[in-house]
Amino acid sequence: MKVTSFVSGNVRKQLLNPLTFLWTLNPETRLYEIRGNGPYRDILVYGDSMTHAIEILEQEILPCLWEDYANEDDERLSRRAQQLKVDLLSRVAP
Repeated sequence: MKVTSFVSGNVRKQLLNPLTFLWTLNPETRLYEIRGNGPYRDILVYGDSMTHAIEILEQEILPCLWEDYANEDDERLSRRAQQLKVDLLSRVAP
């Protein structure tokens, strides 16, 4: 699945290069799982429907990443967090 935008601080951030996530339906829990890859590999979202899982990703996770990483000084971020910051900044339209 691809994410093309998210909202942060009441502003819609358009992604020039969509983020790609993998999803599965866990047959035991009957929950949809969305997993990131690359610098987003630590992201794992659950929802009782695909729509719910996507809402959590777009309305909670990505805005949090934007606030916590994109706006942070590099010196305060780990190397992996810096990679995520660079990738996220390169995707968001000015």
